[in-house]
Amino acid sequence: ARRAAEEAAAAAAPRPRSARKGRPPSMLVAGVAVACLALGCILGVTVSMMRSSDAAQALVDAKSTMAEAEQIRADAQASQESLAAQKAEVQKREDALKEREKAAEKQETELASQQKAFQDQQAQQEQQQQEQEQQNQDSAWFYWDCNAARQAGAAPIQNGQPAYRGALDPNGNGIACEDGE
Repeated sequence: ARRAAEEAAAAAAPRPRSARKGRPPSMLVAGVAVACLALGCILGVTVSMMRSSDAAQALVDAKSTMAEAEQIRADAQASQESLAAQKAEVQKREDALKEREKAAEKQETELASQQKAFQDQQAQQEQQQQEQEQQNQDSAWFYWDCNAARQAGAAPIQNGQPAYRGALDPNGNGIACEDGE
């Protein structure tokens, strides 16, 4: 290529007129052709180098993009695995919470039944106390005859009072153990 360039430069250089007359014009055409050929080779090599450089850059860019895509894919997979682990942990906690809720409901049911049993027991004790008090009152108010009622200071006994009995009221006027009875 260098030689062709030198020949093209020599052919293009001005020569004295006397020397040109002796040369045929085909040499000039041949020199221009050689110069054009050399220029074409230089341009072709330059364009070829640019294209291969562009292709090499595109290859580097593609590899870089592939590496980025692979990194993004790896990050996404790691995120999915992390989410799956978190989901499993949340599910585990929800299951534990449900178990605690069931246990709490069971304890509430047991507490309610114990409270009901306690209230029933209290009511029964109160009823027994009332019955016992009633029996005590009834026995305190019961008189075998009017003499016992007079001795206790309860005579005369009106109908509706706890100590009133029809057996103590022989005339049936509603007043037992009257004076003279």
